[in-house]
Amino acid sequence: MKTPREHQPYEGHRERTRQRYLSQGIDGLLPEEVLELLISCVIPRQDVKPIGIRLIERFGSLDGVLQASIHDLQQVAGVGPQTAMLLSMILPVHRAYEKSRFGAKPVLSNAARAARYARALSEGRTTEDFYCLSLDAQYRLRSAELLHEGTIDETAVYPREVVQSALRNSAQYCMMVHNHPGAGAQPSPEDYETTERVQNALLGIGIILLDHIVVSDQEYFSFFDAGVLDGNLSQPQQRLAMRTSAMRMEGLHRMPDFGEVPEGTATYGK
Repeated sequence: MKTPREHQPYEGHRERTRQRYLSQGIDGLLPEEVLELLISCVIPRQDVKPIGIRLIERFGSLDGVLQASIHDLQQVAGVGPQTAMLLSMILPVHRAYEKSRFGAKPVLSNAARAARYARALSEGRTTEDFYCLSLDAQYRLRSAELLHEGTIDETAVYPREVVQSALRNSAQYCMMVHNHPGAGAQPSPEDYETTERVQNALLGIGIILLDHIVVSDQEYFSFFDAGVLDGNLSQPQQRLAMRTSAMRMEGLHRMPDFGEVPEGTATYGK
C-alpha cells in the first residue's frame, strides 16, 4: 500500500500565492512571488520562495532577473540549469509574442507602425542592436535581419552589410532600426553619419532607404519624419539636411500602442 506523501509547510503558502494570481492576476504578486511561481514549475517539490528572494537581491528587480544571462542566474544558490533556462526565456518569448501580433508579413507603411515593430524586436534587450528591414514595393516586410549586437552604448554598422542584406532579400525599400537601451531615442552624431553612408551605398544599387528609426522604451525617432530621408532615389543633399535636422526634433515621438496610428502620421512615399 502506497504511503501518503507528507504535507509540506510551504505548500499552503504556494497555493495561496497561486490563488491570488488566479483572482488578481500578476499585478497582485510581489516580484519574488512571480519568480516563486515560475520556479515552482521546474522545482515542484521544494520551497522555492527563498530562491526568488535571492534572485531579487542579486539583480535588484524582476526586470534585472529576466535580463540576466543563464550563466549569471546560475551563480545564485538554488538556481540550476533548467531554472536558469526558464527565466532566460521569458523576454525572448515576449518578443516573439509581440512580433507575432503583426503577422508573418506586416505592412510597415509609416514610421509609427515601423517603430512599434522595431520596439517588438528590441523588447528587453540590454545591448544596442541593429536590424536591416527589407520591404517589397507595397512596404510589406520581407525580412528583419539582425546585423549587429553592440555593447550597451554602441554598435558597429557597415554599409556593405546593409547592401548585402537588402540584395539577399530582394528589397525594393530598406529600413534601418536600432535601439537605445536605457536612454532616450534622440539620435547621436554617429547615427546621422551612419544614415548618410548607408543611404549613399543603397542609392548606388537603386534601393531606397525609407527610414532609420531609433527606439527606446517610451519614444522613437524617425529620420523620415525629421526630413533627413524623403523616400526617393533622387540624390540627397545629406550634409545640409543632417546639420539642420540635428538641431530640431520633428522626428521624435511617443511610442504608440499596438495598432495605434497617431494623428498626423505621414505615410512613406506620399
